[in-house]
Amino acid sequence: MKKLAYTFVMQFIIAFFLTAALSAQEYMASVESSTVKWEGKKVVAGGHYGTIDIKSGEFKFTDGMLTAAEVVMDMSTIVSDDLTGGSKERLEGHLKSDDFFGVDKFAESGFVMESALKAEGDMLKISGQMTIKGKTNPQSFTARIDMSNNTIEGKMEIDRSLYDVRFGSGKFFDNLGDKAINDIFTLEFTIKLEDN
Repeated sequence: MKKLAYTFVMQFIIAFFLTAALSAQEYMASVESSTVKWEGKKVVAGGHYGTIDIKSGEFKFTDGMLTAAEVVMDMSTIVSDDLTGGSKERLEGHLKSDDFFGVDKFAESGFVMESALKAEGDMLKISGQMTIKGKTNPQSFTARIDMSNNTIEGKMEIDRSLYDVRFGSGKFFDNLGDKAINDIFTLEFTIKLEDN
């Protein structure tokens, strides 16, 4: 009788873990096919935009629902797409300096998901923790997942002042006039998923 009970328990445990394995799927971000576009604007008029490369990304789906995600960006790859020549080089150097993202000290920025809730239509409200320049703050945004195309698309609005990105910020400097830069910048992303 004890042997029969032991066999039943072992079969149950094996079946449980097999079912869990079948219902959970893990993916990685394709660093070659994924894109992150940044945009920053001045308070009065004008601004700049460009891209940042994804260094890594891990995503877990359970029963078709996103249950875990982590994305890391390589801040040394930040570039401007709206300028050319010397102006482009100067802006990119400035963005990498301590005035902005301090890339020499903080080569990576990243987001770790804590929850994903159904939002309007086919959108998800994703919440988690964003880390920039070694500082971590809560961050929420909406995203669309298209598993027929293995993509996740969304847009974040980030308050740079929370991450000690001070240059041109009215929260830290007075009398900036038309040189003031909006504290909110955006990251618009398309992440291509591939099997882990």
